[in-house]
Amino acid sequence: MADKIDANLVGFAIAEEASAKVLSATPVFYTREPNSFDDFGGNYSMTARRPFSPSRQNKKGVITDLDADGGFNEDVTMGNMQWPLQGFFFANLRKTAEQVAWGAAFSQAFTAAASDVVTIAAHGLTTGDGPFNVASTTTLPAGLAAATDYWVAVINANTFYLCATRANAVASTPVPVNITDAGTGTHTMSRPSYAVASTDDFVMNNPANVVVGSLVLGSGFTNAANNALHVVNGVTGGHVSTSSALADEAVPPAAAKLKLVGYQFDNGSVDVTVAAGVMRLTRASGTDDYTTLGLIEGQWVFIGGDATANKFVNNLPGYARIANGGIAAASITFDKTTFTPQAETGTGLDIRMFFGDMLRNEDDPDLILTRYYRTQRSLGRDANGVQSENLEGAVANEMTWNSPLPGADAKVTVDLSYVAMTNTRRTGTQGLLSSQVGATLVAALGEDAINTAKNVYRLRMSIVDPATLNPTALFAKVTEFTISVNNNVSPAKAQGVLGAFDMNVGRFEVSGDLTAYFSTVEAIGAIEDNDDVTFDAIYSRDNKAIVYDLPLIALGGGRLEVEQDAAIMVPLESNAAESPFGFTAALHFMPYVPNAGVA
Repeated sequence: MADKIDANLVGFAIAEEASAKVLSATPVFYTREPNSFDDFGGNYSMTARRPFSPSRQNKKGVITDLDADGGFNEDVTMGNMQWPLQGFFFANLRKTAEQVAWGAAFSQAFTAAASDVVTIAAHGLTTGDGPFNVASTTTLPAGLAAATDYWVAVINANTFYLCATRANAVASTPVPVNITDAGTGTHTMSRPSYAVASTDDFVMNNPANVVVGSLVLGSGFTNAANNALHVVNGVTGGHVSTSSALADEAVPPAAAKLKLVGYQFDNGSVDVTVAAGVMRLTRASGTDDYTTLGLIEGQWVFIGGDATANKFVNNLPGYARIANGGIAAASITFDKTTFTPQAETGTGLDIRMFFGDMLRNEDDPDLILTRYYRTQRSLGRDANGVQSENLEGAVANEMTWNSPLPGADAKVTVDLSYVAMTNTRRTGTQGLLSSQVGATLVAALGEDAINTAKNVYRLRMSIVDPATLNPTALFAKVTEFTISVNNNVSPAKAQGVLGAFDMNVGRFEVSGDLTAYFSTVEAIGAIEDNDDVTFDAIYSRDNKAIVYDLPLIALGGGRLEVEQDAAIMVPLESNAAESPFGFTAALHFMPYVPNAGVA
């Protein structure tokens, strides 16, 4: 046994449980990169008997309760917070269409029957897999056709249906292709190539909201030609045609991804109109339906590209928020912008608009999700292997977003804390849960941190003014701010249970603290008048962006700090409330913005 174990040997990973305290047979652990831990693990309560006794001594105590919880601090990067923050918002990330790498190639012989049932022994497929293509040495079963996309609806480990669309495959009652005979010869089902040079096609399992004009971003491919921004010029089944010259990649690396990141309006088809404190992108020609783009009310977008042909002349490229009720077939309305909009025609221009994934607290009870997590903190090796401690049945409780004053450690970080049902330990003989058969350990992204000196595009707190989209800020410069989310989670205790048998989830509360340089008494007046105030923070680097939006807040604090040889400072407290969009807070993760959108 070692005399000590260095803390630098500690590792940390988190997996979502299938249900409270139950891991799935194939859990996925995501490696985290903590800077520090906060009161992590189990804390046991002990109670001793204290009877009257001439000896004046207590009896031996016994364990009577267990409180299991834990927190850690981690740097924010452009891609590392989308998965864990879903737990703190009790919601799913609203993602644009994407296709990750297929993994291993799939090409298997199959048989089919007039009952529409297709058979491949131990096929390993799941419902919704696809698209697949079929071929035959002689004649395909009637009802199936070559060079046609099909999706799988699984019946059991050996049989499934083939469906003409993914929607038909994942329906509660699948709608299979009508197969009327077994065909002749040997039949083969295979995945098409991910990228096809001859047709400049990508293949996507679920190209939802990918339409002609969509902008899709390829990344992680072997061939540089595929790792670019592409304009979609056709969608047929699962095949997405582009205007780019693609390179063939049948099975790209595991990190390869195709992601919907925006839309390019038809040449000269969209104008800017401004009236009554709102800006609209209005369809001037053509029949494009903007309700098919997958946009969301309250979502932030970036309007304009880097090339002259992709941006307006008088409306500087900038960020804008889609208004409540702002998505119509022929127009998109915005209620907040980072620029002062002007009426303008888009004649001769191919205007681009970029958007991404959105995480918000949901107001629809059917969309509010309680997730249970298993955290794994490795503690170095004993004589037999790596030992660890785990929180089981952990529910996300508090999240604090820290945006500090530029300096030696000017990184944006988050403090994340969980409340758990119990705390367990594993010896080296038992091994790490992430190393068990069926488990997957996903490596950390290892991206650069966001720093507050160079990566802040904008911080803006202002009074909500229906007459203007870009109201005057209450202050010019900010030194630091935090935004805290508290779900008020507490353990549900009961007799016969050491720890908790479940979790009680309270109200979703968002608050913040901000310190700014004082420049006008309007900030103090906004507190006294209880004005409706709005706040947004936009970070950008490496052609990506994150927007943190609090549409409606009330201010407190405001006592000026006046000291010799220093600027006057104003500390503000904020409490966010449900906005007209139905959410209190939202994070927007934009996987691509042009250079004009980078700080």
